[in-house]
Amino acid sequence: MLTTPKEDMLEAVISVRIPDFVGDISRRHDGMVKILGCVPFSEKGVKSLIEIRAKEEKIPGVMKDFKASHGFTDVDLAQTAKDKMLATVSTTKCSICSTMAGSGCFLVSATAKDNNLHWTVLVSKNSQIKSLISRMKDNGMNASIQSIRDISSREELTKRQEDILKIALEKGYFDCPKRTSIRELAAMFGISISTLSEILRSGQKKIMASYFGEKK
Repeated sequence: MLTTPKEDMLEAVISVRIPDFVGDISRRHDGMVKILGCVPFSEKGVKSLIEIRAKEEKIPGVMKDFKASHGFTDVDLAQTAKDKMLATVSTTKCSICSTMAGSGCFLVSATAKDNNLHWTVLVSKNSQIKSLISRMKDNGMNASIQSIRDISSREELTKRQEDILKIALEKGYFDCPKRTSIRELAAMFGISISTLSEILRSGQKKIMASYFGEKK
């Protein structure tokens, strides 16, 4: 029986079946799909940042499938290493993404494993997790909580994370619409897009954990 910790800043891992159009790409190319973030862009749509790892020779086929997929629109692709690529896509056909985007939970990451997506989310109270699971089940998703943990330690931003987040904010990366792209920021700092994405996500996670911890 899964025990739920006291009300605090919580990190939960939720397992749910992969949407067919994401799972097809993952299985066809024997790759790992990781959803780094998703935000709503319309009443029923979401925009997602996705990382795909596959063998070097399979990357061109992965990119071709993303462009041809009927599940995605506004596809922007970047090969960041021989065996890795990033994609930003918009979709109105992913009920999981749209449910997550409107839940009030903060997505840390989502990794495809077997036939499931494992969502790691941050929430400020237990009721948000229960509400999210309930909404998923109401929408016909077979969702389950894999783990919940209380984030009791408040990590400070590193100097590098602070500098990058500050410049990203000043350059309009967090604006809607964005005034600069992740590619432009990566070039500015002389690092890869994937490295910059990891620094931004890690820094944002620390900020959210600190913010919600202070709201208790």
